[in-house]
Amino acid sequence: MKVNAIGGACALIFAAALAFAGASGPVVWSWDAGTDLRVYPGSFTRALDGRRIEVTALQGETVHLQIGVRSAGDVLVVAERPVFEDDAGRTQPIPCAVRVPRLILVDEDGLFTPDALVPSDSLRLEANVSRSFWFTFAVPKQMEAGSYRGRIVIRFVDVRSDTYSVALRILPFALPDPAENAFHLNIWQDPAAIARWHNVELWSEAHWTLIERYAENLAAHGVKSATTTIIEGPWDGQTGHRFPTMVVWNYPGEWRLERSDRFQFDFGIFDRYVETLEKAGVREAIHAYSIVYGPGSRNDCQITYVDTQRRTKRVRSTTVGDPWYISAWRAFLPRFVEHLRQKGWLEKTYIGLDEKPDEVLQVILPLVRQAAPGLKLALAGYGGRFVDEVEDFSVSYAHMLEPQGGQPVDPGRRRTEGKRTTFYVAVGPIRPNTFLFSPLFESRMLPWIAHTLDYDGILRWAYNSWPDGMWEQPFYRWHSGDMFLVYPGEGGPWDSMRWEMLYQGVQDVSALRLAWQLLAEARSAGTPPERLALLEAKLDRASQLATRQYLDGSPWRPEPHAARRMVNEVLSELAELCAGR
Repeated sequence: MKVNAIGGACALIFAAALAFAGASGPVVWSWDAGTDLRVYPGSFTRALDGRRIEVTALQGETVHLQIGVRSAGDVLVVAERPVFEDDAGRTQPIPCAVRVPRLILVDEDGLFTPDALVPSDSLRLEANVSRSFWFTFAVPKQMEAGSYRGRIVIRFVDVRSDTYSVALRILPFALPDPAENAFHLNIWQDPAAIARWHNVELWSEAHWTLIERYAENLAAHGVKSATTTIIEGPWDGQTGHRFPTMVVWNYPGEWRLERSDRFQFDFGIFDRYVETLEKAGVREAIHAYSIVYGPGSRNDCQITYVDTQRRTKRVRSTTVGDPWYISAWRAFLPRFVEHLRQKGWLEKTYIGLDEKPDEVLQVILPLVRQAAPGLKLALAGYGGRFVDEVEDFSVSYAHMLEPQGGQPVDPGRRRTEGKRTTFYVAVGPIRPNTFLFSPLFESRMLPWIAHTLDYDGILRWAYNSWPDGMWEQPFYRWHSGDMFLVYPGEGGPWDSMRWEMLYQGVQDVSALRLAWQLLAEARSAGTPPERLALLEAKLDRASQLATRQYLDGSPWRPEPHAARRMVNEVLSELAELCAGR
């Protein structure tokens, strides 16, 4: 009897599904997938209702939606961009990009993982393989606050259409422009990889056109620093390809130690790269790599120069502190400083040092201070005796609270001294990180961690050091995705889901800072303290919710997306307070 009842129920469910799908095509599904999880080929949901999506954003903010799709048979799926209307029925121009996450093979779990966001409003859906559409809305900064209505239509061609109503609420506060927000996002770039993957000549006009597009992408995601090179291969080919120098060292003949003053330096490529990024909006810092190979404890570097008499390249190996090393950098650094001063860049330029130990720093620091007064130093590493002697220090996440050889870093104190402090993740730790196998919420969570611990921002070592064979069988030298946050798309960069969520976290922190600022203004205006205390407690809970497990040992998963909703609730109440004054 039970078997018959169960069988009858299954038959009814199957019949209902067929009726819902329509007899002319396969059973199809779509669902609001959120943006904190990926839609893998095996992803599935039973939810066939819940077709209303609510989004709250600030003026000038970029927000995202993801809708998953699946079918029992092959079918073409088309996503229609929404058109928003205000309460009076007037159409509101809100730019919307529709992209399809492309699948990338990941070594660690053997999964085809959605990540590269390919511009497209359609996809050919294979039977029993889930995919998704990724919608990105760029809310204009001048857009009037209020509620707007739109709809997203997902058409399973010749089968049926699913319609989602989108309620977009714009709060009456504006986020700062990406170039102006206080969060310091430093992502190291590899412009030579752009030429290599787009198959254009290095430093050709075609290459510079592509660099401009990548620069615009960096600026739009809030990156603050230009990564430049002052020697050939400052990381000695650790990505599989050497970074070419942006400064050409010239010498008439073979370099003689006692005549190092005969070096001449061509800063043309360096200047154009910095100017290209400045024009796009990356203006806060220039990091120049380097006067010693990195990363790690290496204490050597090669000086590659052009013999202008024979018109050929020569190479001299040096070790930190040896006569050739000292002589080369005493020739270069003063002229570098003079050039930077002429360009107006000296105040924002740093010699970058990658994970250098104290025994290397104790030679480099006095050399730079003596030969290049006014030139700053940036160190990414684990700590040590010289941390407070560098103007820009980025500590490894694993050593954030207990750096080796010294006291825990105090970002607040360093800030009062005019110094910057960030943290970085790279090949480690496994969690949190921005690997292809990392949960998407970890990318969004990293800026929250920086804010909660009072750091000025974060550093990530690789924007676009793409591995060989990436689209077929990637040759990952480290964990999958460690070497890049964007992809070489058609004519320019394709964002990754990780890259979009990392910047979403930056926007979250900007909104959080705005809320604290408005609370302070409300206190000064005489708002009852008990009401403000409730709002302050809510913001504190938001930070805990966004970072829990990683900072407090909580067994619960962090939820930066839910934390941002709490920030929006506080901002909404503050808007009412402002309106009532």
